[in-house]
Order: sequence, then structure tokens, then C-alpha cells
Amino acid sequence: MTTIPRPDDVAARPGKAANMALRTLQVLVALVFVAAGSGKLLGTADMIALFQAVGIGQWFRYVTGLLEVLGAVLLVVPGQAALGAVLLACVMAGAVVAHLTVLHTAATVPLVLFALTRADCIGTALATDASHWPANVSDLRMQTPRPLTNVAFQRHNSPSHVCAPV
Repeated sequence: MTTIPRPDDVAARPGKAANMALRTLQVLVALVFVAAGSGKLLGTADMIALFQAVGIGQWFRYVTGLLEVLGAVLLVVPGQAALGAVLLACVMAGAVVAHLTVLHTAATVPLVLFALTRADCIGTALATDASHWPANVSDLRMQTPRPLTNVAFQRHNSPSHVCAPV
């Protein structure tokens, strides 16, 4: 059954322009994180010095770089963008804490990247939810569950499924 969407239904859903803007944001943020993660993985001098100042060890630089590159890849994979955005937001939250408490420097760049990944999380959630919205109220009908058969009930409650003491 095809229905013509009402104007309020159309207004509630993100349009093509909003989806293109979200996708553009995802790609740009992914490029930034690939560049940042690559710098950590390749061991640029400033990244080595930064993680030396943190004091945890250079292994943490590799883990952080790997998480940034992985999050960037997930960000551009359809269906995995929300996971990538959450991963990158967590990495940036840790970077903000490290800058403020350990390094005692301004956390401007991590805060901006955190804000971008949060915006991406929210945008991805809205776009995902909107794609699953029903076309009309009749699509909201509940599916009636299948009744349990006697065989399934008997098999579940049979003595063979009872744990005996060893």
C-alpha cells in the first residue's frame, strides 16, 4: 500500500541535503583523523614528544593512532558510522582530559574534534532513525507473536535440561 506523505511527515524527516551534509561531515572528519592517526603511527617528532610528556609510554601513541584510524574507517563505512563516531568521541574525550590534567595545555583541538564527532553521532542517529520511520500510522501495527507450541514447551521443561549435581 502506497501512501502520499503528509507535509508534517516530510518536514520531520531529514532531506537529501541534510544527508549530503552529514556524509560530507563524516568524510572530512575521517580525513582529519586519518591524518592525526597516521602521524601517531608513523612516529612524527611532535607526537613522540607529546606522548613522552603524557608519561604512559610510546605504546599508548600506537594504540591512540590505531583507534583514530579505525574510527575514521568506520566513520565512512555505511552502517558503521555511529560506531566510528562514538569511538572517536571517546578518544577525543580522553585527549581533552589528558591536555587539561596531565599536559596542562589548551585542549582546543581535541574539543573541536570532540564536538565534530558528537555532531556526527547525533546526525547519524537522526538519519538512521529517520530511514526506519513508518510511512503512515497503519505501518505501526504490532506484529502478533507466534504462540508457543506444546512441543517447544515440553522440550524446554523436560528433565533432560535440568542440571544435575556432579
